[in-house]
Amino acid sequence: MITMLMVLVLLTACQGQTKETMVQEGMTLMKEGNPLGAVVLFNSALEKDPNFVEARYQLGLAYLKGGKLDKAEKELQKVRLQDPGNAEVLLDMASLYLATQKIDEAEGELRQYLEKHPKSSRSQEYLGRVKAVRGDLQAAEQLFKEAAELDAGNAEVRLALAQLYLQLGWTDQAQAELASVVKAFPDKKAAYFMIAALEGRQGRKAQALEAYRQVTRIDGEDIAALYLTGMLSLDMGDAAEAQRIAEHLRKRHPKHPSGSRLLGMIRYAAEDFENAALELRASLQGMPDLAGYYFLGLAEYRRDNFELALSQFQRALDIQPEHLQTRLMVGMTLLRQGRIDDCIQQVKQVLAVNDQIAMAHNVLGSAYLAKKEFDKAMPHLDRAIALDPSLADAHMKKGLFNLAQGNPQGAGVELEKAVEAAPEALNTRFLLASLYLRQQNYRGVIETLQAGLDGTEEDALLYNYMAAAYLAQKQNEQGVDALNKAKQAKPDYLTPYFNLANYYLANQQRDKALEEYRAILQIAPENVKALISLGTLQEIEGDATAAKASYQKARATNAPEGFLALAGYLGRSKQGEEAAKVIEAAYQTHPEHPAILETRGKLLLGQKNTGEAVKMFQALDKVKPGAGLPLLAVAWLAGGEQDKALALAKARIDEQPASASGYMLEAAIHQRLGAVDKAEAALTQGLVRAKDAQLLSLQLGSLYAGTGRVPKALETFAALRKAQPDFVPAIFALGALLDQQGDKGKAVELYKEVLAKAEDHTAALNNLAYLYADNYGTPEEALVLAVKAFRKEPGNPGILDTLGLALFKNGRHDEAVNILTKAAELLPKVAAVRLHQGQALHGAGKNAEARDALQAAIDLGPGPEAEQARKLLEQIKD
Repeated sequence: MITMLMVLVLLTACQGQTKETMVQEGMTLMKEGNPLGAVVLFNSALEKDPNFVEARYQLGLAYLKGGKLDKAEKELQKVRLQDPGNAEVLLDMASLYLATQKIDEAEGELRQYLEKHPKSSRSQEYLGRVKAVRGDLQAAEQLFKEAAELDAGNAEVRLALAQLYLQLGWTDQAQAELASVVKAFPDKKAAYFMIAALEGRQGRKAQALEAYRQVTRIDGEDIAALYLTGMLSLDMGDAAEAQRIAEHLRKRHPKHPSGSRLLGMIRYAAEDFENAALELRASLQGMPDLAGYYFLGLAEYRRDNFELALSQFQRALDIQPEHLQTRLMVGMTLLRQGRIDDCIQQVKQVLAVNDQIAMAHNVLGSAYLAKKEFDKAMPHLDRAIALDPSLADAHMKKGLFNLAQGNPQGAGVELEKAVEAAPEALNTRFLLASLYLRQQNYRGVIETLQAGLDGTEEDALLYNYMAAAYLAQKQNEQGVDALNKAKQAKPDYLTPYFNLANYYLANQQRDKALEEYRAILQIAPENVKALISLGTLQEIEGDATAAKASYQKARATNAPEGFLALAGYLGRSKQGEEAAKVIEAAYQTHPEHPAILETRGKLLLGQKNTGEAVKMFQALDKVKPGAGLPLLAVAWLAGGEQDKALALAKARIDEQPASASGYMLEAAIHQRLGAVDKAEAALTQGLVRAKDAQLLSLQLGSLYAGTGRVPKALETFAALRKAQPDFVPAIFALGALLDQQGDKGKAVELYKEVLAKAEDHTAALNNLAYLYADNYGTPEEALVLAVKAFRKEPGNPGILDTLGLALFKNGRHDEAVNILTKAAELLPKVAAVRLHQGQALHGAGKNAEARDALQAAIDLGPGPEAEQARKLLEQIKD
């Protein structure tokens, strides 16, 4: 009614005015933010004179500002015909096309403008926006800066530059730009919205709240700012302030859904799920967004209305299929309904995108528990507790949530919320036991699990965990007994068999370990892990016929691991042509398996078939983004195509300037070409721009170490470890460098730290095993770790050397000779390997062969290995 009255007043006032006066008054209304009123005046002026170009031009601008884009385009096109010399119309059309996502048309208008007119702030700003939409962020940044220099009063381009920095992940630059904008334009609401979003992402809720409040000081009725102020107040525990704002929104803007949405969230936080559902459902009438459907689903879930919950979650996924938290809630709801297979399917989709979500592993583990598939269940429950120890709390979480902000600019306010909730159906006993085990609270593990024994198949899980607690305390008899009870409780639960085999191997009881592997194969004849483990043990013992037979059975399962295990064995046995045939068969069976693609590509590269190798590495990069690029660069460098390799790195940087991968690749190429300064420059550039800068720091430290700047390398690795204590590669790199520098004791500590965080870290297993074998631990500990490393990478000659040394130190000379002979064949120019081979041969009583190996070590000297070889050779001669 107010709008209609205003229009009537304007129409009445227009009757006695000149067309020029009406245009001037319309332009005044435009400055005051009233494009609708301005439209009335401009139309009235055109009624007096349809050829009045200025009125038509201002009418087009009013429609553009008022969001009436179709009408704006029609009027501006008329202006072009009436006034072809009006250059600003070209820029206005470009702005309109950008708003309607017609990027090619926008660029066309800008080209026309620049052909006849000098650059302007607007032309460069719009060109920058074109580049940004097309992904050329580096060019967009330069254009935005140029636009800002051409007109310091262009606030929009300054905001566009800040938004670009946020997109690139350059938080410091974005903050500095926004601070500069609000200083120059203190009433620019959009700048405060961006500041609030940035502060919220960094967890600074108080600063974000202040930014929203600043918007309300500028405009007390800004609905988006009021709504987000209420949401953030609620998230910070001030429900009273959130309630006050919700009531204000209801009173002043009764038809806007934000009041209902905020009230719904207040009710949800208070666990009044019935009224929360009513308010949230009402808000969706005018605000049908992801957050609304998601939280309505949660409210229905908490009311045990599972079908209604699924319906709302599905609507949320229709809006944003990649929203993982919603898909996880679908899985949790299906679990509550007993639809186990459907639950597993949904949660697997979540983990395929992000393997770091603790609750997803928890739900998947619980689903497998419900199916009695314990071997599949426990790795996920262990992973869950490793990612988030709080999941083991005895009390279930109840609807706790954390606020995450989207882009609250304009009328379209997007708000996402993440919920951490554990369904009551989940059994937390195993999570709690896993947590106690990590905390070395062995008594807690045993008491927790013993209390759960009830004579069902689940006892197998309990006994298996109890065994881990007993064995960790060196209570070996009780540990073995618990594992055997686990086997009795559920004979097809295979983990206790593997655990017993590992125990027997660690205690030099190889025959019993073989019995466990064979027992597994009685139950599951195609268990590829058991077949490969059996083959590994037989290979170590020197039983080539049995080992090959086991690997062939593993290959017959058609599992990728089976193909690779047989090919690796054949390669180690100097049967290269046969190994190549196996890899070819593996590729035909699994054409998209990353390890097979990599192995086949390397094999082709070794055969000088660069073209086919390149195809393999390109395919690898498609199925495992980032993995194929370094190998692709190596292939081109091997073929002498340095320009292609460097172009590959440059292209990745241009495509993903906020990713470390391109800079790392460029640095690696330069380093391989001997251009150390260029390599360092590439990494330094990436440190400024990339989000995952820790990878760049790691590579920079390695560059320092590789070029003799050891103190700087140590400083880099130590700083990275301090900044990110859980970044395993930095811990290992620091340990390896200290190891090389002779600080073996500290290296042992760091390798142990790595394995505490990543128990299957192959390089740490190998290096620690070597140090243990070299008198920094016990021979028995060395052998356990060396065997584990060998299982991970049986074709690695360095690991073969470590395993051979560990076998020798445990008095298993014949097996050591077998392994070290293979290592010496692969590393004939490494003095340490020939020394170890000579020591093992001497231990096995093969002195003639030992003398040859030791002499080879001496010839490869000088060095400590050559000196040891000389001393042993003198003893043998004597």
